[in-house]
Amino acid sequence: MSAVDRGAGERDGGSRRRSTFGYVVTPSILYGNADPNKWATLDVYSGFRRRHSKEHVKPYLPRSLVESTPKPKGPCALLWRTLQAPVLLALVGVLSALVSISISYMIKVDFQVRNLWLQNLNGTWQPLLGYAAASSVLAALACAATHAICPEAAGSGVPEMRVVLSGALKPVLLQPRMLVAKACGLVLSLLAGLSVGKEGPFIHIACVVADMCLKFKPFKRVADRDSKRLDILMCACAAGVAATFGTPFGGVLFSIEVVTNAYFTKNLARAAFCATSGAIVYAIFGVEDSMALFSDNDAAFEGLPASDLLLFALVGVLSGAFGALFTTAVEWLTAQKLKFLNPSGRGLTSLESLGRKLLITVLGAMLVAAPTYYDITLGIYGESRTITDSLFRDETLGLHWSLLLFPVFKVFVTLVSVVLPLPVGLFTPVFITGAAFGRI
Repeated sequence: MSAVDRGAGERDGGSRRRSTFGYVVTPSILYGNADPNKWATLDVYSGFRRRHSKEHVKPYLPRSLVESTPKPKGPCALLWRTLQAPVLLALVGVLSALVSISISYMIKVDFQVRNLWLQNLNGTWQPLLGYAAASSVLAALACAATHAICPEAAGSGVPEMRVVLSGALKPVLLQPRMLVAKACGLVLSLLAGLSVGKEGPFIHIACVVADMCLKFKPFKRVADRDSKRLDILMCACAAGVAATFGTPFGGVLFSIEVVTNAYFTKNLARAAFCATSGAIVYAIFGVEDSMALFSDNDAAFEGLPASDLLLFALVGVLSGAFGALFTTAVEWLTAQKLKFLNPSGRGLTSLESLGRKLLITVLGAMLVAAPTYYDITLGIYGESRTITDSLFRDETLGLHWSLLLFPVFKVFVTLVSVVLPLPVGLFTPVFITGAAFGRI
């Protein structure tokens, strides 16, 4: 057996090689060497095993399969090697912030245009019918755009990122068309009046931005190591959460809780730096306050009596019970949707799949239209910040029956919205529902 054969070892499945040292090396999928629609496993420990093997000899593998980079020569190269990771993290935070600002601005302008259009509709039923028709058309456009650009963009994006951070990757999840599909679908879904959030899509968008930055040649040393790539994606998740709630440190903690199964403590400072870079961009553009979920309250805090503490505990217990029921309902509706989109597990043509998606999307938009229009007439509708600010006002709300009906309507429209084949988030609608329940 030749030296090359001894070093390369035997083939394992055609795309993976098992070396004589006992570890598996997967071809790089960052630069398109694998099928973008199939899952591939990232072997993040291959470099560790090579460095600590008894022979300490690198196998004779093609350069594309070996996680090694020539050592830099000269002071400038050494300086860049030191600053490479911080510059990459700052770039990811800045670009993610710019993308989130652009999407939020488009959503804000769209809300203003639609509200002006609704104000010009006269009559008893004409505004409701016009709103229902507009919502159905916009939801159908969101569904068609998502299906045409990247069908995998439907959904939150958080489960997919959890799988990617665990070491399994489907390249299509991090391609630029995923970013375009997420952005277009999210804007059109919110404009259609669906009760969806932005956190899940923003996390996914930030990860796509990070992967695009990794493809830049100056960052090839980081991109060649799968473990480093996953570290950058973890930090990008924090930037995505910060883009939703406007708080970098809260974004770091929330991303640990929501996105990852295991977290390396060494990434805490990196994630905070990445999210803070985005927060600086918000401050430069003067939108740091508008990106938050609700306005700050500088009022002095006074001690709470025991009765209030017991009431808070009761709200927590009831919220947990309702949350369990809500999760069960979402799981059941999702199962029914999957059965409808793929009956009997048989494959559908692209046109038939699009038709089924459009059908349930239009029906869902029509179901959501009436409760949402009722909220509009009562003045408790708009962007998430507008609703939460009205719920956190330090004054007595006069719309008592409306306040009782609002969480009921919100739960219904959220259940319908989050199971549609669109880029949707779930956290913000749930937070608003909890705030309304606590306000009652």
